[in-house]
Amino acid sequence: MKVLSKLTSYRNAFHISIMMWSVLTFLTIGLGSVLAAAPEIYDIKIVEMVGRPGHQGLFSIQGQPIEGANAIVQARLIGAANNVDLLLRDGGGNLLSTIPMIVPPADKVVPGTYFADIVIPKVPFTMSISGDDSTGNSFEGLPSQSSSNTPQTVEVRILPTVFDIPPGFPLYFTVRVTNFGLPDTFKVSLTSDVGGTLQPISKNIQLGTNQTADIQFRYIAPTTLGTGLTYITLTATASSTLPNGTSNQAILKLETPTKPPINLTAWLNSGEQGMLGHDRNRRSPLIVWTCNDQINKQTISLANDVLPIKVTTLPKSKFSDDYSGRDEFSSKPTSCVGSSRLKLEFNAANLIASLVESIGLTSESRLTQVPITAYRTDGTPMIGYIPLVLDKQEKIESDEAKHANK
Repeated sequence: MKVLSKLTSYRNAFHISIMMWSVLTFLTIGLGSVLAAAPEIYDIKIVEMVGRPGHQGLFSIQGQPIEGANAIVQARLIGAANNVDLLLRDGGGNLLSTIPMIVPPADKVVPGTYFADIVIPKVPFTMSISGDDSTGNSFEGLPSQSSSNTPQTVEVRILPTVFDIPPGFPLYFTVRVTNFGLPDTFKVSLTSDVGGTLQPISKNIQLGTNQTADIQFRYIAPTTLGTGLTYITLTATASSTLPNGTSNQAILKLETPTKPPINLTAWLNSGEQGMLGHDRNRRSPLIVWTCNDQINKQTISLANDVLPIKVTTLPKSKFSDDYSGRDEFSSKPTSCVGSSRLKLEFNAANLIASLVESIGLTSESRLTQVPITAYRTDGTPMIGYIPLVLDKQEKIESDEAKHANK
């Protein structure tokens, strides 16, 4: 995929970095550093387009790059430069490759931003920038905190279900592991820099070449988080169980919310069983029930961006006192005491499409906890989960092919 075409399709994804970069550039100009002939290399990093649908942007990859994979490198320079190239060097400083960098149109990125398509080497490497400065002299430079990249054959990613971590609240995170090397067994774990409760602590998985598996972890951040804490860092590790085997880590930093949420009790319609992925062309809606705990109906969404196509309020008198669904954290019945219920109907095809875009498909069917979010009428955020089964990639693609041939 060419960098320029990808940038064009995601032109709105750079707004956040534009604001930060504008402030940085203003301060730098004020200090007069751009008056120097050679530009300053602010940073060079391997990036990917991530984020929930509609809120995507370019961010650093979570772990070490994968041997032989195609990747995008972003460099940001402070000061004028021409004929800018990206240089890859091995651990001994030997030149591996020189790649001309692209300057996207000014209305898509901030000045001084360059991009290049690369193929990840199979040896540890560093990245530097060369070119001609404003006086025509050649330069080559590294960012002040440059580090070596160590390519791996196993990829690790953390897929959040929500995008901030409140203290004392159960949340689900998926760790995705893809093995590009020989068949192997990996120990997969998730940790937090502030501690907390994680289930499971770790899990072993067997993966063949080019196979992917998801492990879902339930995390509860400590209720005793210090005041002023704004970020929590999660680290996922996948390590071969063989001696001297490969390993990789993914690091994800998420904010702590300014207003902690409360639990949103939600459950599936009776008999649904959560088998969502078995028919991507399903016509009947997915029905989800919630206790109507002063919920602002206009704010309900499933999987962060799928809105209900219909919301029906059913008074408590419609049900016996012991009517209940199933709490997402236990198998015991949960009653909506003193509350009406909301019957939520979601377009199943839209939901599957959103899940495929946000968490993707793997070579195996798996149970995934899908978040349902809303706000109370007083503005308090609410979060709950419902269990859904997303079928494996081959199954969904086969169903789509059958549907297309009808």
